[in-house]
Amino acid sequence: MLETLTKLLKDLQNSNEESKIVTKASAMKDIKRRMEKDVNEVTKVARLTKSKLQQLNKENLANREKPVFHKGSSVDRSRTSVTITLTMRLRERISEFQTLREAIQTEYREVVERRVFTVTGERADEETIDKLIETGDSEQIFQRAIQEQGRGRVLDTLQEIQERHDTVKEIETKLLELQQDFPRLVGTG
Repeated sequence: MLETLTKLLKDLQNSNEESKIVTKASAMKDIKRRMEKDVNEVTKVARLTKSKLQQLNKENLANREKPVFHKGSSVDRSRTSVTITLTMRLRERISEFQTLREAIQTEYREVVERRVFTVTGERADEETIDKLIETGDSEQIFQRAIQEQGRGRVLDTLQEIQERHDTVKEIETKLLELQQDFPRLVGTG
């Protein structure tokens, strides 16, 4: 399961890299679908892994009730060590997904800033960028650009930004849920 999480992390990282060069909304939608599928799989596998680790912890405690495998016995130490190691590896993986989520947020902000500059010819202030990211509503800032540059180019850019916004918000939400769900992992011992 940990190997599956590692593979899914790499797939998401690759999709994120691919999304950086996409300028068409349709291509972004394809990437979004792949990323959503991968994130859903990550959530499923991570929760299953967490559940299995919790079960191992319970079994470790139950095993201690047996006279030969009392607390501190070589079998108990071995079982506990394996469970702790697996828990640490899962936490590392979850942390890597958190790092990816943060990178996606930062990169998305940079994309929105660049797109606004491309369309309007002006650098937007932090508040405007925050508002565009929060709401996904870019219409106000693009009104003037549509009048000045023509509707087609601006609407293509606007559609691509909206698709990117939807993708980032969806992926961010799911990875954040995963991050928030993880601290409830039962510790060993």
